[in-house]
Amino acid sequence: MRSWLIVALLCAATTINYIDRQTLSILSPLLRKEFHLTEQDYANIVTAFLVPYTIMYALGGRLMDGLGVRLGLSLALGWWSLATMLTAWARSAFSLGAFRFLLCIGEPCVYPAGVKVCGEWFPPHRRGIATGIFSSGSTIGAILAPPLIAGITLKLGWQYAFLIPGALGLL
Repeated sequence: MRSWLIVALLCAATTINYIDRQTLSILSPLLRKEFHLTEQDYANIVTAFLVPYTIMYALGGRLMDGLGVRLGLSLALGWWSLATMLTAWARSAFSLGAFRFLLCIGEPCVYPAGVKVCGEWFPPHRRGIATGIFSSGSTIGAILAPPLIAGITLKLGWQYAFLIPGALGLL
């Protein structure tokens, strides 16, 4: 039973992960206008996230192997949640890119952590379903992010659309 609770928590972390990842895209029209971003500026911000994100999948796996999932994922989730919250203080294309870069250092760790947990805590005949449950968090996050981020932005402003999901991750 405990192993299924862990998978549910991994699913929640993956959901928060995907909400954090989608916030910039959802707010892109607003932030482009507010910061007077050109197409090149926005492309640079996205690249500042995607290139290191790709590298961090492998390094995140190494981190999970070295520190263990409990400590490693806790550190990664705390890191990416704080980076998400820092984005509320962005004031330029450079600071948006810098905060997205920081975000990508922690976010990719959720996937190697989830796979490691499923491999260690579940017998072979249960690993597929466990992996499916934890990784479904990305789809849940994709479904929840647009109305959540839009609602927060309309009620409180775009800065809170970064602060609130970041705070959820810290919880």
